[in-house]
Amino acid sequence: MHIGIDIRTLMDERYSGVSEFVYHLLENIFKIDKDNDYVLFYNSFHDVSGRLPEFVKDKEIVNFGIPNKIYNYLLTKPFGLPQVDKRLDCDVLFLPHFNFTAVRDAPIIQTVHDLSFRRYHELFSARKNLWHRALNVKKQLQRARVVAAVSYSSKNDVIELAGVPAERVKVIYPGLNPGFRPLLHQDPELERVKEQYELPAQFLLFLGTIEPRKNVEGLIKAYEVLDKKWRARRRLWFWPAGPAGKATASTKPMSQPGQGQDQVPGLCGGRGQMRFV
Repeated sequence: MHIGIDIRTLMDERYSGVSEFVYHLLENIFKIDKDNDYVLFYNSFHDVSGRLPEFVKDKEIVNFGIPNKIYNYLLTKPFGLPQVDKRLDCDVLFLPHFNFTAVRDAPIIQTVHDLSFRRYHELFSARKNLWHRALNVKKQLQRARVVAAVSYSSKNDVIELAGVPAERVKVIYPGLNPGFRPLLHQDPELERVKEQYELPAQFLLFLGTIEPRKNVEGLIKAYEVLDKKWRARRRLWFWPAGPAGKATASTKPMSQPGQGQDQVPGLCGGRGQMRFV
């Protein structure tokens, strides 16, 4: 089978959670699957081929080479061009994230991580809401032969908010990065990191972008109601593993040092991944 895959998220200069998902998913699929052929596509007017991971470089790769605004708003959205499945000559098309993608008749497997932008649009900027509206996510979900939801919560949202029949929505949990693993208390790497960042013996760690939709404010409020003696022995540390988000006004003052919360910046690797566990 000739399988087409959208790798546009891998061309981002700085990886998001979705980029990490796609990176590790494809890295492992290509190790396991020796029966199918894969053709990968992205779109960039500039040469960003240097961002391609090593494990994809032996695959067939297609770059449409069109400025994104022209590709998205002057070709794909009004005219349904270019027809990705015809250009790739693929039997099935895997879309690991929402994006502007015109397809003629190949069956689509569409991954959905969440539909928070439809349920809680007030937590997103006007620009983001316009982007999601232009994407017409509901139509993208309805056209998919199979929707791969990463959780039952996301599956329920797809059924409720997009009207996709339940039998077409499958829950497929993301894999676990081997970097997420328990470490012994005496592990030299753990001791090195604790010393480098002056971490206390016990602490709470927030891993993610600090922005309204992550509900960091709720986490802080939950911490504030904990027993004061418990809080006196522990500190709440935030680790923004992605790009800086837009913090709410009420979150900012609560996050200042001296009120039990601290922020630990700069703990990200080159792609935004964890440097240590």
